Amino acid sequence: MAIDVQTIINQLGGPEGLQSLAQRVGLQPEQVQGAIGALTQHLQAGGAADPAQAAPAVAGATGLGADQVQSLIQTLLTQLQASGVAGGLMAALQNPQGIMAALDADKDGNALDDIAGMAGKLFGDRGGSGQP
Repeated sequence: MAIDVQTIINQLGGPEGLQSLAQRVGLQPEQVQGAIGALTQHLQAGGAADPAQAAPAVAGATGLGADQVQSLIQTLLTQLQASGVAGGLMAALQNPQGIMAALDADKDGNALDDIAGMAGKLFGDRGGSGQP
C-alpha cells in the first residue's frame, strides 16, 4: 500500500492541519499539497529523504523555490515527529510495502494495537485504559 498525499494530510490533522502548515511556511494550502505530492513521488522513486537533498527535486516539480521547499519539508517532518509518525511515515514512503511494519511500534507483528494507541493519544486517552 503506497502512502499518498491524503494519508499525510490526515496525519497532519486534515484540512485544518494543512492550512496551519501552509501558514507556518508562508505558502497556500494548494502549494503545500502539491509539494507533499511531489515529495512522496520523489521518495517512492528512491530519492533522498534529507530535506536539503530532496528540496531541489520537489522544487523542480512544483515551481516553488528550493528554500521554500526545504523549509516546508523540515516543518512537515517536525510536525509529524511531534505526533510520533515521521519515522514510520518516512520508512513507509521509501518502502510502501513496509507501512504496516512501520506502524507496528512494539514489533509484536500486529500494527492495529499501535494504531489504536495512536488514536487514543490523539483523542485524549493517555493511559491506554480506553478512558480519557
